[in-house]
Amino acid sequence: MGMSKANIPPELLDRIFGHCERYRRIPKFVPNSRLQPLLLVCKNWHGVAERRLYFSVSLGNDRTVKGRNGEKREIKGKDICRKFCETVKSNERVASLVRELRLGCQDIQPEESELHIRIIRNCKNVERVDIQGCDFSQLDDLKAALAERNLVSLSLSGASLRLLTSQDHNEGRPMLALPEVLNLLPNWPRLELFTMVMCDPRRDNIYQQLESPSDLNKNACPALRRISVLESNFFSTHLRFLAHIAPNLEDIAIFIGIDCGPVFKECLEVWSPSIKNLQIDMYEFLDPCPVPVGFLPPISLPMVELCELRSLDTSAPLFTVNALIRLLNLEDLRFTRGTYALCMELARLIEKGKMPCLQGVEMRGFEYEVHGPSAEEREEAKQRELEVGREFRRVCKPRNIFFRDYSTPIKEIEEHYGYHRHDDIHSEASDNDW
Repeated sequence: MGMSKANIPPELLDRIFGHCERYRRIPKFVPNSRLQPLLLVCKNWHGVAERRLYFSVSLGNDRTVKGRNGEKREIKGKDICRKFCETVKSNERVASLVRELRLGCQDIQPEESELHIRIIRNCKNVERVDIQGCDFSQLDDLKAALAERNLVSLSLSGASLRLLTSQDHNEGRPMLALPEVLNLLPNWPRLELFTMVMCDPRRDNIYQQLESPSDLNKNACPALRRISVLESNFFSTHLRFLAHIAPNLEDIAIFIGIDCGPVFKECLEVWSPSIKNLQIDMYEFLDPCPVPVGFLPPISLPMVELCELRSLDTSAPLFTVNALIRLLNLEDLRFTRGTYALCMELARLIEKGKMPCLQGVEMRGFEYEVHGPSAEEREEAKQRELEVGREFRRVCKPRNIFFRDYSTPIKEIEEHYGYHRHDDIHSEASDNDW
């Protein structure tokens, strides 16, 4: 006997409705309108569609749609945000369904940021929050609203949605300072992921004060596995605090102060049983400046064995080649600013089989600090880079290690990483399909 729409199990309906949602190449902060017609089919479908519709809510981007007369009309993201704010304020049942909020400002303004904060406060069961832009005047209220929720994931960006699609990088991007965020983390024992990018953090002294590690906040974030913070420096006190409250990190992407190498090595001892992916750098090495005399690389002997580490992305000054043998199961190594001597030493290490699990090596910005004034010096540097590339390919190819540098053909890269198009899945929306 066939199954009618009235007696299809809710779990099956939920899976079917999941295929109605739109998946985009570039995620947008717009409602998932494809689910809305399902609310009107029948009572059985209404409940399932409503739960899925409000489970994850995205608001912020302006959209242009066509009216019944064919004329195009712009719908402001701020207006949709205001209507949703009114809905969750007046309807506690709908507010209770929300588990994920993605809230963006088309242009950073106090009114829209205030709406975002009111939505967070009304959606008491929200677990995942992604904020794209916040007005400076609302940062304290945002911090207080976030602290009230039992979060599993938090992503903060100071950039407006318009900034992401424009060339104007001078627009203000206010956001919480790193110490403010670190002080907040112990409020969320279930937090698994935290990211913060494209920010201009508050710099007043009152926002730079970090709580002292204590028994009260030790291991306060046992579930935190991934942290990624760009455009802010972790200094020694920040690193020690993070290791104190989050000892089980698996994926770390941060910048550290140039004198923080020894402290970071201490933190690696805490994270050594769990860390799998490490992206670490120093802002000083993004420019072609020499390595300071007496600089202590954070990845150097003596150091703890990192048996779980699979991926390392860093600048060459931050590691010594002989320390890589402590990364017993490293599979992917990516580095910038490699010198001729370091690269040749690394090639010898690979040739001797000291990195048995290595599957890929990527070299970027060879001898980045060498910018000779004469054409002859530049040509000599180019020849050294070509020689290093040949040597890496010689030792890597027999061991099935994929080596990549500036001269690697695009086709070879695509074949190795399995590049595929998914136009059928990630089709763009029509004028009226959000």
